Amino acid sequence: MPSKKSYLRFPYAALALLCASTVHAQITLNTVPTRQIGQPQMLANPFAFPNVNPNLVEGRELNSPYGVALDTSVTPARLYVSDSGNNRILAWKDAAAFTNGAKADLVIGQRDFFSTASNGPGTSLSTGLAAPTGIAVDQGDLYVADSANNRVLRFRKPFATPADQLVPDLCIGQPSFNSRVANYPAGQPSERSIALSTGSVFTAAITFDTQHNLWLTDSGNNRVLRYAAADIARGGFSTTISANLEIGQLDFISKQPNLPQTPAGLQTLNQLATPSAIAFDSTGRLYIADSDGGSLINRVLVFEAPFSTGMSARRIMGAQPVPVTGAPPRTDAQIYAIDMSNPSGIVILPGSQDVAIVDYG
Repeated sequence: MPSKKSYLRFPYAALALLCASTVHAQITLNTVPTRQIGQPQMLANPFAFPNVNPNLVEGRELNSPYGVALDTSVTPARLYVSDSGNNRILAWKDAAAFTNGAKADLVIGQRDFFSTASNGPGTSLSTGLAAPTGIAVDQGDLYVADSANNRVLRFRKPFATPADQLVPDLCIGQPSFNSRVANYPAGQPSERSIALSTGSVFTAAITFDTQHNLWLTDSGNNRVLRYAAADIARGGFSTTISANLEIGQLDFISKQPNLPQTPAGLQTLNQLATPSAIAFDSTGRLYIADSDGGSLINRVLVFEAPFSTGMSARRIMGAQPVPVTGAPPRTDAQIYAIDMSNPSGIVILPGSQDVAIVDYG
């Protein structure tokens, strides 16, 4: 039998419900919280979260970083990292002296260190970033392959520019900051178009030669493009900026069939599959990492000046020699000393002409 205390709950509950129904029309609920725990700032619209991560992001953490660049035009050198999964670039003033876990000194592509959502055309920050991959610094200016937005942006001397004025002054691949179409405008390759995101986002790479020409891996179009230093210096959009040289295709407007998964395809010297990394050594040789994600086309092509559209590579890294009839099969040591699987980075070692390849697979 219930105690007197528990038995008497029911009339009180009924009275509370009756009172609530009587005064319900006079209650105004506050739909916006006045305080919060777990995020660093209150938003005017609590449902428009700029942070897509489940936990706090504050400018010291990375999500799928793709690119690293040093600005050696100043002392100490500055460090830039493309934090692709957080749709931003993080930068540190001193590349040598920062401590482990130190918060970045500058964020590019987001309004603050706490935001991580994709930006760009169609968002409130049209000059923001979405899945940036390759980055490079030339004469103190930062260049970013904004892959998911199919464009390359330049930010002039980021640390010397007030944060509220840090907007790009160059956009390769698009006619304005409000467009993100691959191969704008006709959907076909041209000297003004690029394709860094065509259903999936490609890892793009940027580098500069000694004449300050910009080189870009236009992966979605299976080619590498060069932009003249004089055209880059003027800035603007793709309506005024065109590539002046192309490697990997026969011309600017055509696209050859995919390389066959055969020894002959691997040995093709004037065609690229999906270029993802690019570098120059001190003698001016050009190295392009090329892989189609298959089991055979995984290589690094070496080109020598003078460069021209449709040219052939001089040598190949990662291609096994053509088998000789009657020769014994290769050993594992012979295979793995040469074969590559998705090469995705190239480093020219300081003080030498030695080349290090990031053999990702």
